[in-house]
Amino acid sequence: MSATEAERDPPDEGNDDILAAEFVLGVLPVTEQAPLARRAETDAAFARLVSEWEERLSPLGEGFAAEDLPPAVKRALDLRLFGKTPPPRMGVWSSLALWRALSGLTAAAFVLALVLPALRPVTPAARLAAALSAEGSAVAYLVVYDSATGSVSLAHQSGDAVEGRDFELWVAQGAEAPVSLGVIPAGVSTRVEVAQTIRALMTSAAHVAISLEPPGGSPTGQPTGPVLAVGDLLEI
Repeated sequence: MSATEAERDPPDEGNDDILAAEFVLGVLPVTEQAPLARRAETDAAFARLVSEWEERLSPLGEGFAAEDLPPAVKRALDLRLFGKTPPPRMGVWSSLALWRALSGLTAAAFVLALVLPALRPVTPAARLAAALSAEGSAVAYLVVYDSATGSVSLAHQSGDAVEGRDFELWVAQGAEAPVSLGVIPAGVSTRVEVAQTIRALMTSAAHVAISLEPPGGSPTGQPTGPVLAVGDLLEI
């Protein structure tokens, strides 16, 4: 992305949050990192996102004792992670002490654990979100879980009700059996209160799904009809 494109594109809060994280980590090419550095100086909203990510990530750089990292190891690590000589690093991740504290595969594992969402530790989050859809289904919802209120808000995107059948909302972690969050009105936006006993399941390790069930919901306590939409919960 050129400087002109970065400055011309309309703001996108979700995309900006990801860009701010990548900017703080310093994993972007220099052609993208430099325009974002200028943007952080002039765009108050983007600067706030950058500051928030620096605060979130800075504790991970604490407590490392200084240790010289051989230049050859550093170059090999850069090539493995970036495929080229990396751009200048900015923010908390520009710390030379941090890079000296890491070496070889330890450094690679450390960075990958930060960059790959699948490797992130599961921690309670104030809000979680998921985009629900499934191949071959016209049903799509955007889901936001607010741990402060214990409620799930579902924004209907597409898909109509099915005559004589109900939509039922489920949450599950990994391969564990799904737990019902209740029957929801089909084809409309709605809000569901999550029972106190189920809220512990609402983490970034879980996924949410909607199945097609008989009137009143599943008679077995488990999904009996086709899954109309499914998506992973992600921290926001």
